[in-house]
Amino acid sequence: MKSRNLVIAALFSVSVLASATVAQSKDADGKKIFEANKCTMCHSLKAENIQPTGKSKAPDLSTVGATQKPEWIQKFLTKQEKLEGKQHPIAFKGSDAELKTLANWLASHKK
Repeated sequence: MKSRNLVIAALFSVSVLASATVAQSKDADGKKIFEANKCTMCHSLKAENIQPTGKSKAPDLSTVGATQKPEWIQKFLTKQEKLEGKQHPIAFKGSDAELKTLANWLASHKK
């Protein structure tokens, strides 16, 4: 019985660690996509210590997830949705998978 409980505890621990690793990997991927697509030319994301590299005064995205869902972010970045009557100035040019990863990463920033 003890060995069975140890096996169950070990499997649970591995499962928790694997989930945390996948989440960290997705976070890293979202940040890489954000930077690779030059979102930092205009936007800051102070929660990630990202400062804009250009002179634009686009909003900081540290709390975008508090008001927007990933699906809306995807549509906004592909000019299918407007914010305050305006479309995003540049349409996202990456793959659908990258767009989804980026939108999920941005939406995870709520505070």
